Amino acid sequence: MESETAKGVVELLPHLLYWPKSKTKPGAGVEITFRTRRLERTFSSDRELRRVYGADMAETIKNRIAVLRRVNSLTDLPATPPTRRHLLTGGRNGQYAIDLVHPYRLILEPNHNPVPRRADGGIDTDQVTAITIMEIVDYH
Repeated sequence: MESETAKGVVELLPHLLYWPKSKTKPGAGVEITFRTRRLERTFSSDRELRRVYGADMAETIKNRIAVLRRVNSLTDLPATPPTRRHLLTGGRNGQYAIDLVHPYRLILEPNHNPVPRRADGGIDTDQVTAITIMEIVDYH
């Protein structure tokens, strides 16, 4: 009979194959909230995601949400493609974007009050464990 530990490792194995090289192992995920109820309803239904964004975009969105549900903090979210987490500036200062199907981005921001800061004033992504999904947009 397979031990509980072995069973847990086997269940995690597919996720670890593509796990970003980070300081932490896969965890419970960041806490995700949505800017609007409408956005939350759309994200909670595969059918609605496909209706609003199309099949390709819906699959990409589901993949990005799956990654968010596995990382311990914003630091663990890959800054390299295909996810490519990047900090925005200007009118979107303090927000982050995640690549979807070009040219669209998933926009999110830390959901902390106050937002955790490093000594230099930048956002301490190691401490960002809760996010709000703001929108999907082509801001280019």
